[in-house]
Amino acid sequence: AKHARLGVFQELSFSFKRQLPDSTRCLKGWSLVCPSRSALPMPKALLDLIVLLLVTGGRAWHAMALLVCFDGYLRGGELCALTTADILLPGMGVGVGLNACGLRVAHAKTGRNQWVWIDDPLAVNVLRFLKTTVQPGVPMFGATQAQLNDSIQWAIDVLGLSPGLHFTLHSLRHGKASYDFLRRFPPDEIRRLGRWSYFKSMDHYLQSVGAVILTLNLPPPLLAL
Repeated sequence: AKHARLGVFQELSFSFKRQLPDSTRCLKGWSLVCPSRSALPMPKALLDLIVLLLVTGGRAWHAMALLVCFDGYLRGGELCALTTADILLPGMGVGVGLNACGLRVAHAKTGRNQWVWIDDPLAVNVLRFLKTTVQPGVPMFGATQAQLNDSIQWAIDVLGLSPGLHFTLHSLRHGKASYDFLRRFPPDEIRRLGRWSYFKSMDHYLQSVGAVILTLNLPPPLLAL
């Protein structure tokens, strides 16, 4: 995004353009001083505890969003754009199993009209509730990515976990891939469920995932996925 803004400035003034090499070097230097942080994989036990805290803390809709996000390998933008029209409940056809829901992702990073399966019983019940409660055409969780990230951080603070831990909505996608990998799911199946176009795109999620989880400095009961 920073480089895109520089491109806009390049078009505004030729005189300014001569100064851009220095500006570009400054931006590269800033990236070294303040490197971006990757979201840590969220263990399922920690997710369950966060969901419980959100429900008891008056943030039940955010809790429901996190459950669906985790089970569906969803990206944050995909989650927040979902409407009840994207839900296919069991018994509505298209080969959906009796205990699973389907979700249409209309606009995904890797294409349009992608398909996601939700088979966690609690997440399936969440989708049943939303289908009969939320008006069609309205984002069914009524929350932005920033608001959901704030709720995650709020729960982390309530739990008193290390302030250095960096969990976001993307931690759920990363966490589900890690969860399935440690349950011996084949990498090709994880790639399909996560809708990655290439194995290379998925590798950084799974590489040394067990070692990463052990270094999170979480309480021992939460280390078990």
